[in-house]
Amino acid sequence: MQDREIFKSLLIPEKGKDRKNKLPYTNVEVRLIQRACFDSDDDVRWIVAILSDTGMRMAEAVAIRVEDLVLDGQYPHVILKEFEVRSLKTAPSTRLVLLVGTALWAAKRAQKGTNKGFLFPRYINLNASPPENLAVHASNTINKWLDGLQIEDKDKKTSHCLRHSMQDRLREAEVPQEIRNSILGWTNKGTGACYGTGFSIRVLHEHMSKVVGDVPIRPQAVSLYRQSQTVCRPQRSSSTM
Repeated sequence: MQDREIFKSLLIPEKGKDRKNKLPYTNVEVRLIQRACFDSDDDVRWIVAILSDTGMRMAEAVAIRVEDLVLDGQYPHVILKEFEVRSLKTAPSTRLVLLVGTALWAAKRAQKGTNKGFLFPRYINLNASPPENLAVHASNTINKWLDGLQIEDKDKKTSHCLRHSMQDRLREAEVPQEIRNSILGWTNKGTGACYGTGFSIRVLHEHMSKVVGDVPIRPQAVSLYRQSQTVCRPQRSSSTM
């Protein structure tokens, strides 16, 4: 519509004031979610684990193929690129996603458990031509599950907020913005950003390891579902984190 510009000057009363701002999960809540993933140890929780320690978008994660995985070698990672089942939001979304912490654990578990080419065939409609990405279904299932955990302000937190949390964790680790953007698939601005081939996998791994670590947290068979109205609080523990 050529005349759509005329609507930009219109003022809509209370526009945007009814929108609920989403919040990132705290570090304590991220650990709680990850322990719950270890406890359940199934394909849905493997997706959550990957989201929690990579900051990937849901549609990116559910469409990971076996051929996208590089688990041998010094720097395990996902080769994230566009194909018929997975469109990418921006050009920088084509990237290498480093697998460390719970994300590496989940990727190994998912690879071992699939024989259909995709890590999460539950959320790929293989009967469609081309196969259909069912990321919305995955989000609905995971959000319902997250709602059962003891998390504060859960009405303002969804599976996508794990991506927000990763941004905060990268900031707290003092990872430079240009590297944060490369990790999360955002555009780096400025003329200089267009030069060169980007950061090496070694550099990306080094910064992700600052945030996540190389070894997943130890699985603990604890019930993390809502059993009372008490919300999760940090507690000292002698177990390895």
